[in-house]
Amino acid sequence: MDATVGQEYALQNSRHRPEVKFWKTEEVSVTLHPDPALGISYLEAATLERIHRRPITLNVMVVGAAGLGKSTLINSFFQSDLVAGREDTDDLDDVRVTPYPAQLEEDGVNLHLTALDTVGLHRTDDLVLITDYLDTQYHQYMVTEHAPRRPAVLPDTRVHLIFYLLQSGTRGRLTPFDRRNLQALSAKANVVPLLAKADIFTPEERHQAKLQVSCLRCSRLFPLP
Repeated sequence: MDATVGQEYALQNSRHRPEVKFWKTEEVSVTLHPDPALGISYLEAATLERIHRRPITLNVMVVGAAGLGKSTLINSFFQSDLVAGREDTDDLDDVRVTPYPAQLEEDGVNLHLTALDTVGLHRTDDLVLITDYLDTQYHQYMVTEHAPRRPAVLPDTRVHLIFYLLQSGTRGRLTPFDRRNLQALSAKANVVPLLAKADIFTPEERHQAKLQVSCLRCSRLFPLP
């Protein structure tokens, strides 16, 4: 999705949306040490110079039903125990989105990474809390960007990528619940659907799941190639 379109949409609709406060931020930022290295030294000199002036910011959110291993995926993706001891809950008053900031330094280049863990989806209404969070981040970024006195480097809390975990109990069939969620989220950010617990699927079931997700391309879903 074009980030500019998302920002304009959020700004236009901000007056019709109540202030949303259903997330918290972990104050401690974890330092990551990926192995193998990311290969930043192989980037072009002009790119490295630009990154030195303005570090890369990447915010990754994981969304899916309860019990699919969202926290485990975050820890595996970042090769660190960013999320530990968190269990999904049905309590609607619980925090719905929790950012876990992390720092990565390689060859003198800093990357600001944030993993956003979400409480498991149980019904369609739960997704509204997440889409409101996405819209709020767009709105805050645009307000700061257009402020008379804005910082030299804008704090970017927009979600750049969403990993959506498909339900594993359907044996490769895409449920209406997942279909609606994928279509709604792909209108807000870039979405990559992942088949949760894929090791329990047969090759035929995995192939069927991939085919069904590919059919959603016409619904503004753009998975990674």
